[in-house]
Amino acid sequence: MKKEQILFTLTKEHLELMRNMYWDWNLAEFGAPTVDPKRPYGNSDVLDDMAKILHKKIVYDKEGMMQEELEEELERVHQETQTALQIVLSLRTFKPGVYKKQDEYDDQSWILVKETK
Repeated sequence: MKKEQILFTLTKEHLELMRNMYWDWNLAEFGAPTVDPKRPYGNSDVLDDMAKILHKKIVYDKEGMMQEELEEELERVHQETQTALQIVLSLRTFKPGVYKKQDEYDDQSWILVKETK
C-alpha cells in the first residue's frame, strides 16, 4: 500500500499572518503560549484584519457582507496557518516554498521540496 504524499505550499501570506498574530499566555493547567482564538490578528473582525494585513481590497455587498470569494480565500489561508506554523517551528525557517510531510503522523517530519519566492 502506497503512502499518500502530504504537500503544503508555505506562502508569504502565511508568514505575514503569523507575524501579526496576537499571542497571549493561557493559564489553563500548567499554562502555555496561545493565539487568541477570538482576536488572532488583533481585533474581533478576523477577516477584515486579515484583509488589511494582506493588503487585499475589501468589497462589500449591499448588506455589508464581504465579497464571497475573498471571504473563502481568507478563511482557507487562516486555517492553513496551523500547518504553516508546524513547518516554521519544526524546521526553524521562514522560507516560502513547497514542503512535504514524510510521516503523516509526525508533525516534525516536514522537509523543503522546492523554495519559492
